[in-house]
Amino acid sequence: MEWIRTIMLNIVILVFFSVVLDFLLPEGSFRSYIKMAIGVFLVLTILQPVMQLLHINDTYKEAYSYDKILE
Repeated sequence: MEWIRTIMLNIVILVFFSVVLDFLLPEGSFRSYIKMAIGVFLVLTILQPVMQLLHINDTYKEAYSYDKILE
C-alpha cells in the first residue's frame, strides 16, 4: 500500500509544480516547448510504476546489457 501512496504523491507533486511553472512562464512560443517537456515528464512518471509492475525495466536491462555485447 505504501508503494501506491508514493506513486500518487510523486504524480501530485509533479502536477503541482507544472501548474506553478505554467503560471510563472511568460506568454510566447517558448511556453509551448516547456509545456511539452512537462507533459513528457508527467507521462514518464505515470508509466514508471507500470513498467516496474510488469518488470519491463529488468527485461530491458538484461537484453541490452553491455556484458552481453562484449561477449
